[in-house]
Amino acid sequence: MPPAFPSLTRAHWMAAGALALVLIAGGAVFYLTDPVRHAWLYPQCGLYRHFGIYCPGCGATRAFHALLHGDILRALQMNPLALALVPCLALACFRPRWVINYWFGAAVLVLLALYTVIRNIYPALAPG
Repeated sequence: MPPAFPSLTRAHWMAAGALALVLIAGGAVFYLTDPVRHAWLYPQCGLYRHFGIYCPGCGATRAFHALLHGDILRALQMNPLALALVPCLALACFRPRWVINYWFGAAVLVLLALYTVIRNIYPALAPG
């Protein structure tokens, strides 16, 4: 027998609604402001700024902005790994048990480390 779902109180629904409003407002700001023209609004990569090394997230902001505008090729140029995160996030929402475990976390860390090394060796994977 599957476990019973806890009943959601009014406070739960209000918290979920507030979170949804914050996400929608943030998404609207993100859609309307170009990260290239409004760089002061978005955080800069400290690893790149101080050491000149691309981290796995470098270019992800510009990639998601391009994806929101339907420009998939530009998003792939900025950060192909960021696009791979979209299905993973959907999986985490609908099947959290598949994502929240030791092996998945270890595989993600290894993937991020390998991607960091490879993107700093091959200029084709540099954002831009």
